[in-house]
Amino acid sequence: MTDQTYQLAFSFLRQEPRAAARLLEDRDPGEVAQFLANAPLPVSISVLKEMLPRFCATVIHAAPESSATQWSAEIGAHQLCNILRHLPPKHRETVLNLLPLARRTLCQQLLSYSNSMLGAWTEIDAPVFTRDMTVEDAMTRLKKREYQEERVIFVIDQQRSPLGAIPAVKLLRSSRQVILGALVKPSLASLNSRLSLSNAASHPLWATQDFAPVVFHHNEFMGVIWHSRLRELLSTHSDWLAAPQKPSGSAALDLLRAHGESMQAMVEVVRDSLV
Repeated sequence: MTDQTYQLAFSFLRQEPRAAARLLEDRDPGEVAQFLANAPLPVSISVLKEMLPRFCATVIHAAPESSATQWSAEIGAHQLCNILRHLPPKHRETVLNLLPLARRTLCQQLLSYSNSMLGAWTEIDAPVFTRDMTVEDAMTRLKKREYQEERVIFVIDQQRSPLGAIPAVKLLRSSRQVILGALVKPSLASLNSRLSLSNAASHPLWATQDFAPVVFHHNEFMGVIWHSRLRELLSTHSDWLAAPQKPSGSAALDLLRAHGESMQAMVEVVRDSLV
């Protein structure tokens, strides 16, 4: 297959990662792994994040070790754990051993929760700061990581118990020397990480909150769960566990077909090259 053909296929991945993921899920995981290993890293990551966790797990396991290491490092820890749950224990350990110690320990902690428990699906990458830090301190640290302005940061005490949250946009508009404890939103209820998803979804706190800190049994901050995410989990979780369809054909060929009729000539070239 020519470089031009690959570039056209990668262009589709870049523009339509979700559609590309759906197409690739019908292909052989080993073939998909090799195909994505040749794609630019940001492109392959965007597609992997859109795949069903069960299929993504088989792709990562089938990939060259260098690619599996890069992908595992770039995918968020909570999403990576959702993917790893679908691997047999031996294969899961193989992928975990590719991770740096701190990240591996964090993933192992999340994987200790069953699929039906809130802790398994908690966003553990939420920005968290102590109450005595200034806005300037927080902003300096936030610049080193990706975050959305409409999201929040969490403030904890010295025992790592959540005190409340501050919208990131409010942080941007505040004086740099203000202490975070003075900005924190009070009366933010938390959820225990060992709650079942159904019990967490029916908790009365959702009458007044769109998100909730998730805590360990001793009230130490673990992460955050959004109400919208919780509802999504309950409605789609069974679909995520469904086995992918039997793979067949060429991943690159189907991606090119998805470009539409204008790509038909290039599709013919690809088909001929596979004969």
